[in-house]
Amino acid sequence: FTTASNATHFDNFIFKNDKISQIQSYDYRHTSNDTINKYTFTFIYNADGLLAQLREAWATGKLYTFDYEYDTSEKPIKVTQKTDGVWVQEFTVQFKKDLIETVNSTSLVGLNRAIDYDVLGNPKTLIRYDTNPISFSEFTFDSQNNFFAGIPEIKYLWIARPLFNFLPFGNHNIESVR
Repeated sequence: FTTASNATHFDNFIFKNDKISQIQSYDYRHTSNDTINKYTFTFIYNADGLLAQLREAWATGKLYTFDYEYDTSEKPIKVTQKTDGVWVQEFTVQFKKDLIETVNSTSLVGLNRAIDYDVLGNPKTLIRYDTNPISFSEFTFDSQNNFFAGIPEIKYLWIARPLFNFLPFGNHNIESVR
């Protein structure tokens, strides 16, 4: 939990069969003695024990779902995001042996990304190609393995909750942008 001057934030973790089943997040308001629900994350697993879906139900009524697909080696190859049942974004992951080779993101609103990795599995380029408005940027990184250290704003180009589960981020610095 965390405490601010007028509220305390709590996250309640529920486990089932040694896996996280749900996170319930809420605030306790000191001034009114009210408990306010913020969101509930529900983790749904497939028969192999892999995450099949992450559901984010927010107190505002929004429902975000992330559906996961795996290859025969149980590597994640696709994540589809929906908001209130409407397709919003899709992430695909390509592997070369056990290392991530490419990650692509396609979005309903035209914010698209691609990350290419070197032979050691470290990110080497991020390509941003947006359709609304039309733009194209390519970022290249050094070998220090930190994806976001060079220019802080780059972290906002590729923020997707489900990708944090399996994308390697390290200490890369941006070497060039074109």
